[in-house]
Amino acid sequence: MLWCPFALTLDSAEIETNASLREALERLGLLTVMLDRDGRVQYVSAHTSAVVGYSQEELLGKDWMGLVLPAEVVAVVRPRFQEVMDEPFVDLRDERETDLITRGGARLIIRWSTVVLPGPDGRPRGTVSIGMDLTEVRRAEAQLHQANKMDAIGRLASGIVHDFNNLLSVVLSYSRMVLSDLPGDHPVRDDVSEIHRAGERAAALTRQLLAFSRQQIAQPRVIDLNEVVAGMERMLRRVVGDRVELELQLASPLAAIKADPSLLEQVLLNLVVNARDAMPEGGRIVVATAQTELDETQAQPRLGVAPGPHVVLSVADAGVGMTAETQGRLFEPFFTTKERAAGLGLPTAWGIIRQSGGWISVHSAPGRGSRFQIYLPAVAERVVAHRRGPTREIGNETILLVDDEESVRTLTRNILQRLGYVVVEARGGQEAIALAERFPGEIHLLLTDVLMPAMGGPEVAERVARLRPRTRVLYMSGYTGEGASGLLQGKAAFLQKPITPDGLARKVREVLDEPAATPPT
Repeated sequence: MLWCPFALTLDSAEIETNASLREALERLGLLTVMLDRDGRVQYVSAHTSAVVGYSQEELLGKDWMGLVLPAEVVAVVRPRFQEVMDEPFVDLRDERETDLITRGGARLIIRWSTVVLPGPDGRPRGTVSIGMDLTEVRRAEAQLHQANKMDAIGRLASGIVHDFNNLLSVVLSYSRMVLSDLPGDHPVRDDVSEIHRAGERAAALTRQLLAFSRQQIAQPRVIDLNEVVAGMERMLRRVVGDRVELELQLASPLAAIKADPSLLEQVLLNLVVNARDAMPEGGRIVVATAQTELDETQAQPRLGVAPGPHVVLSVADAGVGMTAETQGRLFEPFFTTKERAAGLGLPTAWGIIRQSGGWISVHSAPGRGSRFQIYLPAVAERVVAHRRGPTREIGNETILLVDDEESVRTLTRNILQRLGYVVVEARGGQEAIALAERFPGEIHLLLTDVLMPAMGGPEVAERVARLRPRTRVLYMSGYTGEGASGLLQGKAAFLQKPITPDGLARKVREVLDEPAATPPT
């Protein structure tokens, strides 16, 4: 930010008479205005005229405060101005920040430095003010404050989720195994089913918290956003119901993006549901895609967004709209305007888009509907069709299981043994290394938690790889923050807790069935 404090110490007569000085102020992008004793414009710079939207001729002789200042500002500033003008002699240097309303209705934030112009008799005969437009600076500061607040909440949430997911692994997996063993007419089957459903709802909540905190495991690939939106059309029409018209406006051609399509579907569904709820009497929702180029000026206010080509996904409704206060809290966890809602839909969307390198902007006003726009960076890569074949879920290989949480380790061992695997278990890194050194047979897979005391999963994997280069590695964790960032960048196999019997079976088999890598020589 460029700010010139010299305005507070200038001889005011210089500003009035020195053409070179006024020209310098123009070049610096500073606003300059001189008022007489009645607050009417005696001089206004060309830059000031351009900013406020009135010509210099239109401004000369006009009541400056009444023309461009908000009424609440005028109510404070005008009495003080008149008080100063009535003083026999005042050497006033005032600095303040006020809003300014342009001819087009835009509201700007201006930092003013004002000095009093003395007349020949020393009495005040007016003022000269030099100001700088701080609108974008204040907006960026507000966004930075919001982002820092969200990050702090996210770190807290992800830390809680780690332990919570270990507990949920036990609840979900044992309840599922009990259900698979109980006959259909067993009297406690319904009770166990309720326990399992409650665990699934809690697991969904932890996934939302991880998404909000940008700590969930994403599986990004190069995709066509139009295909994602079109693929959801049938489901979205069912969601909005008969009273709401859904219109898709898909731009073509559209650049590719790199993101997790399932997470984008989650974001789109949430935005469409919110748009539907904002129109209880029915209306129209427009889901559109577009392509745009963000320059430095446009990208700068969007923290973390780089200039360049972007793909835009927008969801617009004609609903009740939102106040500025509501918009300021939209992405806070558990904030909601609905009577029955968890309040994690938009925070989850915010986390998913930010993790994808994008940004969400909101435009809304009471009674004028809302429009959410998602900016995602375009990529030059080509879209590749993604197909996944069927996977068998049983096996007889040997797995070295490492987890410091006894309940999770016992659970995981039981699931794997039911599937036919031979399990060698360790309570921590050192014990796992010792087992890898002395175990007589082949160890086909190392299944290890990421965060453990003394030695974490990545170090265990590195040490085991030296002893057994052919051993595959599968990481698991309920937390995916800094401790797992390297794994994500390296595209290591990863299983997000809470684990379930089906999920564990599929992932273990998937890793074991991958084509063998050439062993190091």
